Amino acid sequence: LEEVSKSFYCREPDDESLNGAKERRASMFERLEGQNGTRQHPVLSGELRGVPKEMWEKASRGCVGCGGCTNICPTCYCLILNDESGEKQFIKERSYDSCQLAGYATVAGGGTPRPLMTDRFRNRYLCKLQLMERNFGIYGCTGCGRCIEVCPAGIDIRQVVEAAAEFERSADMPVDNQAVHQGRGV
Repeated sequence: LEEVSKSFYCREPDDESLNGAKERRASMFERLEGQNGTRQHPVLSGELRGVPKEMWEKASRGCVGCGGCTNICPTCYCLILNDESGEKQFIKERSYDSCQLAGYATVAGGGTPRPLMTDRFRNRYLCKLQLMERNFGIYGCTGCGRCIEVCPAGIDIRQVVEAAAEFERSADMPVDNQAVHQGRGV
């Protein structure tokens, strides 16, 4: 880092630059609030794990497991450690992975903790909306909408949360699959 810093000059920000950054940040917060509303559901502060499997099966029905949502997400950080060792060298390489891919977390012998797409789909929501909040004090969803735009099935994280909250309010009420998907074809 010291060597790199010798090859460029970085000046201290002036008041105009700092104020501009503050204004752009405030503008972005307004846009996010307009796009997402308040979106505070009891299911977020409650136990998302308690949402029945049927809801997750319906919500994940269109998911093709491409991993686009996790690869474009600014807060996803799943990694895989690969053994790239040769005869004379022991090398472990770390690279990004996606919890939505079928081979995620596969261990020697082919076992995986989440072989079904429904389980991987559910895990993503648990991670974003409860585990990150529990571990870091902030939700793992920024509300940017990138996952919604990249999803070939049109799955909208906001609508899945709405469906989970609705399912929790009335366990016998069926989830409308069209409410979870934006109508774009699979």
